[in-house]
Amino acid sequence: MLLLEEELPECNRRDLVDNLAEKFCTNHGTNKNARKRLQQAIFLVPRSRLDLIPYYSRLVAIFDRVFPEISSYLVTELEKQFHGLARWKKQQGIDSRIRNARFIAELTKFRVAPPIVVLRCLQRCIQDFSGHNIDVACCLLESCGRFLHRSKHTAPKLADIMDKITRIRKAKHFDERTVELIKSAFFMVQPPKVNTVKRKKTLTDTEDYLKHLIIYRLDNSNVSFVFKQVLRFPSSDVSDDYSELVVKYILKACRKGRFNSITAVASLAAKLKKERPEIISRLIDLLLEELQIIIENPNVRDQQRAIAYTKLIGELHSHGLILLETIFDQLHKFVNFDHDIPSTHREIASDQLLIKGSPMPSSLRSELGVNKVIQEDEELEDEDDDKNEELNAKGPLAPMPVSKFSRYDPRVFSILDPPSSVFRIKLVCTLLDSCASSLVTVSNFPKLESFLATFQRYIFIKNALPTDIEFSLLDTFDILDSTLKSVKKTMKGKASIVRYKSWFEAHDAVVKAEEAEAKAKEKSRERLLSQAGILSGGDEFLEEQDDFDENSTGGISKDDSTGVNDNDSNSVSDESMSESEEDSEEEDSEYDDVDELIGEERVDDFDDSDALRKLEDEAFERELRKLTLEAVEKGKNSARIMATSKVSDSMPSASQFSRNKNLQPADVVNEDPTMPGTLTLSGASGMNFTFLKRGRKGRTETKSLVVPVETNLVKVATTQDTEAAIERDMLKARVLRYEAESAEMSYSGDVYMSQEQIPEVRNRSLRNIDIDKQFGRSRTLGGRGLARGRGNSSGRGLKRV
Repeated sequence: MLLLEEELPECNRRDLVDNLAEKFCTNHGTNKNARKRLQQAIFLVPRSRLDLIPYYSRLVAIFDRVFPEISSYLVTELEKQFHGLARWKKQQGIDSRIRNARFIAELTKFRVAPPIVVLRCLQRCIQDFSGHNIDVACCLLESCGRFLHRSKHTAPKLADIMDKITRIRKAKHFDERTVELIKSAFFMVQPPKVNTVKRKKTLTDTEDYLKHLIIYRLDNSNVSFVFKQVLRFPSSDVSDDYSELVVKYILKACRKGRFNSITAVASLAAKLKKERPEIISRLIDLLLEELQIIIENPNVRDQQRAIAYTKLIGELHSHGLILLETIFDQLHKFVNFDHDIPSTHREIASDQLLIKGSPMPSSLRSELGVNKVIQEDEELEDEDDDKNEELNAKGPLAPMPVSKFSRYDPRVFSILDPPSSVFRIKLVCTLLDSCASSLVTVSNFPKLESFLATFQRYIFIKNALPTDIEFSLLDTFDILDSTLKSVKKTMKGKASIVRYKSWFEAHDAVVKAEEAEAKAKEKSRERLLSQAGILSGGDEFLEEQDDFDENSTGGISKDDSTGVNDNDSNSVSDESMSESEEDSEEEDSEYDDVDELIGEERVDDFDDSDALRKLEDEAFERELRKLTLEAVEKGKNSARIMATSKVSDSMPSASQFSRNKNLQPADVVNEDPTMPGTLTLSGASGMNFTFLKRGRKGRTETKSLVVPVETNLVKVATTQDTEAAIERDMLKARVLRYEAESAEMSYSGDVYMSQEQIPEVRNRSLRNIDIDKQFGRSRTLGGRGLARGRGNSSGRGLKRV
């Protein structure tokens, strides 16, 4: 079998052993003869290849889960071989005995062979502790003695065996080589303890308590308690920077604490945003800086820390502490860092490759003849020597084609991110998993779709993906798909996350997205230049914008001018026209100055970022002036009416709404706000709202707005009006009832109830002064009834006492 004859002796790495086990189980696992041949091939490991024994043991441990008869056969045969070689008294064949002992020890460490097998082998060597038995016993102790010593059940038995060996060494006289061999074996089993004094960092009481809160105490159940305790630390003391300590222990909690506590750390940071904003700024800066350092200096020991920091960034974004642009920048940095396309390569590729119609051809044929996608179950055959000679005869390979809009390409080799490295894929999956709910939205879907195309193109460049990375990718795309299903209801069209089948499809999608982005930037740049008057046609563009603004403002002023007094409007328009003319003259002078300054500069200078920023500022100021002039024009024709008594009439109205032409004038107030005469733009019944504001020279200006009856604004306003009307009716009824009761009473001036109507208290009659002291005046009568009572009685009721 080719698999056992050629690949098995070359399995000197763990990944090769795993691939061999997978191939055998897939192709030959059901064949009983193939399993027997595998047993013999593993058992007959060469005596000179002791380095293959740990990898063969790993292979047997893998097969033990599927084919347990392979492991049981090997353990039985190896034990028989050990005792058979031990009976051979001649001092020959030490290599075979060492190989056999090493194989048994490695199978014991992989928990394939039971520990009793090794202990029996050691007991057999101690029975005749001389010659090659000493070497074999020391080999067993060096290979698996540490494992037996650390195991709870085998440690006492191993200690007894080592005591016996120590007593034998003291009783017999061994040469120096044997003594050193025994000492080395004992040292491997139980190395001597070294009293290393580790300097413990002394912390103050405050630092110790803060460390206890954030690292050991913080979890999802007591975030509020930790937040209140952190707020107790003084933030104004310059000598003790507590914000720096908080950030330090937050990062330490993510790095050395529990991975599940990162969510609680993000919740604590969200609570500290309002009270301690400097902590959030420092935390985000340190996180991004640490990730940048880890990407620039990749190391295996920093990978877990980078994953924890990436998870924290995603949780902070979910709590609204990090902007969406920062998340997308970090995602693209994970994929594109150190894969910049060299300028020389771009020039050479542009000279040799003519691109027509599209930035990249639909399919690329390389010089090696690879022009299709390799399926999962297919395997590439080795290239023949004749084919290599033909390739060498063709001369140097042509440079790979690149798009003129591309800045990064994963095909560019990088020492920091070779094709065999998959760590960045894990970082991207971690960040997408932590903030998938906020990334998959209607507004963010184009950006996410563009990044996923870039990410899949990056994945196709890798040589092979480990199993854990492959499962992480599948889980990430499943999370994105499930999140997208809940968002599809609000999206137009059929949106879905595309999973590309080949590198060519992903590359074409990335190039198209980069081309569209470049065209959009170019259009925005031309718009800024045209607004500044640099490019030809800029005046026409501005004139079209001015015409559009005038038409829009004119339409609004016509609708807003209903119910306005002519004299007042003329006086307001004259004053505002004079002021607007002065403002327009100042603006024209400013425009001329700006045009003169810009006209002196060359068009090529606007490629710099500073010049473009300057143009953006000027365009913003120009738009701001237009809005100011529009507001002045609207103020000329605004109506001035007094506010009505209803709550709904004083509610604000939005300027972008207009009223129907069939509305009643503003000075006519309807008792029923939802009467058929009040209609919205759609023709439905509505309620008329009036917005009051202070105009020029203290004048009160109003604007009307009709809101449909079904809206919450109308419902709230109607409820308030109804409650106010009910309260007025209740007050009116109480006043009328009081007047009727006062009219029925005698004209003695006594405004209180008669003595017969008041119940007796402690068998004595009540007087007016007692009633006054105990009950006081009625709150529901109001000032009107009390004043009338005093006027009728003239104070004679109090003089009776």
